[in-house]
Amino acid sequence: MRRYLILIVILFFSRLVDAQQMTCPDVVAQALMNLADNCDSLDRNMACYGYNNVEATFDNDLPADFFSKPADRADLTDLEMIRTTAFDVEAGTWGIAVLEVQANVPNALPGQAVTMLLMGDAQLRNTVDTPFMPIDPISVTTTRQTIAFVQPAALQAETISAGTNLLADAQSVNGVWVRVVYDARPLWVAKADLLDSSALDTLPTLEPTPMQAFYFTGGLGTPTCHEAPNALTIQSHDGMLVDLTINGLDVRIGSTITLQQLDNDQLIMTVQEGSLQTTTNTVQTGQTLVASLNEENAIIAIEDIRPATEAELAVANLASEAIEQIVPANNPPEQSSPDELIHIVVRGDTLFSIARQYDASMPAIVRRNNLSDPSTIFVGQRLVIPNPGSGFVGLALAPVLTPTPASSDDVVVSVDEQADDCAAFRVISPTDGLAFGMNTFTWTELSNATSYRLTVENLTEAGSATFEVVAPANSLTVNLDQQTVGWGFDFSWRLQALINGQPICDTGSIIMQRAAVGVASPGILATWSCTGTGYSVTVNYSGAKVGEVLTISFYNPYDLSIKTLTASGPSGSVVIDGTTYMLYSGVDSGQLIDSNGVGYAITPTSLSTCP
Repeated sequence: MRRYLILIVILFFSRLVDAQQMTCPDVVAQALMNLADNCDSLDRNMACYGYNNVEATFDNDLPADFFSKPADRADLTDLEMIRTTAFDVEAGTWGIAVLEVQANVPNALPGQAVTMLLMGDAQLRNTVDTPFMPIDPISVTTTRQTIAFVQPAALQAETISAGTNLLADAQSVNGVWVRVVYDARPLWVAKADLLDSSALDTLPTLEPTPMQAFYFTGGLGTPTCHEAPNALTIQSHDGMLVDLTINGLDVRIGSTITLQQLDNDQLIMTVQEGSLQTTTNTVQTGQTLVASLNEENAIIAIEDIRPATEAELAVANLASEAIEQIVPANNPPEQSSPDELIHIVVRGDTLFSIARQYDASMPAIVRRNNLSDPSTIFVGQRLVIPNPGSGFVGLALAPVLTPTPASSDDVVVSVDEQADDCAAFRVISPTDGLAFGMNTFTWTELSNATSYRLTVENLTEAGSATFEVVAPANSLTVNLDQQTVGWGFDFSWRLQALINGQPICDTGSIIMQRAAVGVASPGILATWSCTGTGYSVTVNYSGAKVGEVLTISFYNPYDLSIKTLTASGPSGSVVIDGTTYMLYSGVDSGQLIDSNGVGYAITPTSLSTCP
């Protein structure tokens, strides 16, 4: 009996020594190897205990040992909080959890979801109070040729032929748009273009699904082992744009980002692949967004967008390696023929960048795809790339937005006489997106117009604004923040020329998404801070050219006015006086425009408002 006891003791201490001798890379390698077995084939709206140690709380009474060991799985509808633990060299542990979140992916796309990988000292708290579970789709049919959009009335994606059978699972809040699946993608079409059916009116409006909105908290400081970081990585699949709410911030991702918390009041999001969009910025591959947090860990300001560090990209690469253990790798570009490839357009793509990517001819791409307007391509569009690698050939692109005479719904003055003028009436800017904050619209003036009217409409929630300027002015600077037109990504705007208040020419609706005001680095850096007690503001700037004339504009939310000053480079400061200026932290209330017309956001230097 004593011999067996001695043998057990020897085995126990032998295993203890082996665990203590494991290095950090050994633990990480073992964790990733076990992850492939523990969390393989994870269903949608499920969480998986990937590797020791993981803690979780649920809003239902469950057994004490529920979700307590590797390979355990739990339904996201029950999950309140999930937390993984930091690397422990003595115990040889490093917590990993995997979540498959449905987000806004329809049921008609089985197997697709958003993969979230939680590593090390990290925690997710679900903030979706009443989760929405998407329904199984119904069959619908188009009654005529219709345009499909990535979002309701925003970012045209496809033209669908009449008589096409589609699967539909949701409608927009206003009941005008229906979400369908076409060519393995969720798109939106007008309800009026579908065969009338009472079932269409019963479709639900989209609401957040389990864990589509959450708060992330990460371990602070430098981990004891850099191979075992504290982070959250989020990956959408097949280039799908997915909407999430992270620590109170609405974002749209496609396809891989990693979150880390640097300290109590700073969170970073690194884009490894694709892009990350907020209502104010677009962060591209290889960039990191730095956000400020308040005491409740909510994001209250975006401080900077900068190139990602090697360490940040290394964490993202490690996470991607882990996700590859449980999710099949993305497919390479589809091959159409031995001499052709298929490219799926993602946000940020241009015909120029695509041709550069494949070292191909722009004119050949235009001819092969019958592009009537080479300056306009759409997210999700499939482009055939002929002869990739044959050598880049450029194409002169000159996008022109040409208005038409005002519609018959408006009172029109001498439309026939204005036809030629309408052909010459062109929008000059913006053409690449609307900024959150100050925007300058410019156009070619009409000799007989007495004023111009600008209307901006929010396409995803209630919000619109109309502005007018007296001719002969051919530009208008307005503030388009959340107080003016609301939150969201998708907008439309139109410009009308008027004679004595009556429209004569109309651009029609121009669909645009939010875009960053400008690139703060490299280039001009501009910040504002409160001065004294009279609500004055000091703007500091640097990085301009010597002698360059700069225009600085600030928005006054009290009387909706804009105050504009000029300054000259290369650096300096100006004071904007006023007793009613109340500038809110985290809001880019000002804009600096250089001599080339490039705009730069003027960001706050502190997180407090002016007194």
